[in-house]
Amino acid sequence: MRLTKELLYGKIIRGFEGTDPEPVAEMLNAVPYGGIIFFRKNILNYSHLGEFIAQLKSRVARPLLLCIDQEMGVVNRIREGLPPLPGGRKFAALPREERKESAATLAERLAEAGINVNFAPVCDIPANPEDFIYRRTLGDTPEEVCQALEDWLEGFRGSGILSVLKHFPGHGNTKTDSHLGLPVKETSWQEWLSRDALPFLHGMELGGSGLMLAHILYPNIDCEPLPLSPVFLRYLRHTMGFRGPLFTDDLEMEGFLSLPDWKERFHRLLVGTVDYLILGKNLPGKVDEVKIVEELLATSSLS
Repeated sequence: MRLTKELLYGKIIRGFEGTDPEPVAEMLNAVPYGGIIFFRKNILNYSHLGEFIAQLKSRVARPLLLCIDQEMGVVNRIREGLPPLPGGRKFAALPREERKESAATLAERLAEAGINVNFAPVCDIPANPEDFIYRRTLGDTPEEVCQALEDWLEGFRGSGILSVLKHFPGHGNTKTDSHLGLPVKETSWQEWLSRDALPFLHGMELGGSGLMLAHILYPNIDCEPLPLSPVFLRYLRHTMGFRGPLFTDDLEMEGFLSLPDWKERFHRLLVGTVDYLILGKNLPGKVDEVKIVEELLATSSLS
């Protein structure tokens, strides 16, 4: 595979500062990033999001992935202008028809604003309320999570939005928040298949379009943490035959940056089978993706 700027930068979904589309358009016209991710700091309200995207599209000619984590509930990037839709546990507590209607309303509003990738729903199964992910989850059992997941995906069907299931292979029964460190999950392959895997497998069958890979280590299954675990990546691509895009979780999280060889891992992700790398750019100066890409291109030209 010949490495090019377009190939390497095209795998990066980049965060940005501010609420003005003009400097973002300039950045995207200068560097061929694959897309951008909106955080709460970038969105004044729902109307502003739509105006931002419209102006961006008028200034940048190529197609872009325009991404957001709009789970509703705890993770809610749009502060004003959306109906008060429930997320996480509150979404799961609704009757099924109301869940479908709620998800369909969210899908419609995101599509109208111009979003084409939503990093949701959460498919993790918590073991107890102490799990850091607990409030964002859709139930306590595989059956509960799978049923709520069905209703979420049904609401998004036909919207044109890529629904990205997260956080594969599952954050349940871990107390360490991957924003702060690398969670370690002590479970066997068979235990994983019989519990944590089920919502992801069900979501893939239902048409969940993409998967977000967690920052997590399953030491009884693979000594390599996600998102680079060859065991889990082979299972997804070869055993399951999953052909949808794979996204990393934000590479500025300590679950990734706390690893001593994270720069070498970033290199491997750029040239590997994971399709997109999320780089939130919430830690200015921490990850210099331009330098990393240039190093890879220089190495490639010498080989």
